[in-house]
Amino acid sequence: MTSRVMLLLCLVASMAAQAKQEMSAADEKLLSGYTLSMDKLHRYAGAVAKMDAACKSDPALREQSDAMKPGETFGQVIQRVDGTKVYKSYLKPAGLEPQDVVLMPIVLMGAGAVVEAHADQSKLKGLTDAQVAFYRAHRDEIQKLKLTGECESDSEE
Repeated sequence: MTSRVMLLLCLVASMAAQAKQEMSAADEKLLSGYTLSMDKLHRYAGAVAKMDAACKSDPALREQSDAMKPGETFGQVIQRVDGTKVYKSYLKPAGLEPQDVVLMPIVLMGAGAVVEAHADQSKLKGLTDAQVAFYRAHRDEIQKLKLTGECESDSEE
């Protein structure tokens, strides 16, 4: 099973678990208000490539985690990401805002779960028809992008 499929399955499970915890109205609004664009996705992929190259010489990059912590809101994660070395060194210079870094992967993988794995969109709170339509329209191009870094997978070994 490819790492992309595994990541997608993990995200679906994570989103389903979060839905059971009753996503806050503020988090749902942040997700549903996020607009995907190929320009942002290309900039994100470029930043990931630079982080991968840097990760080989800077092991500290592997130790930084942008993952949500239990009970944390998307707003809190966005604030935390804004202060990280990874964001300031690689993502911000690529023209990405902290909310892009947090929300883009969640929205993209949620939309991908609906299109690729036929997940029930109604169970993925905050995911909109427009986000799913964007994924469907750009599916082939999105699948060619490298949107996950090697730093993350190296830290799990």
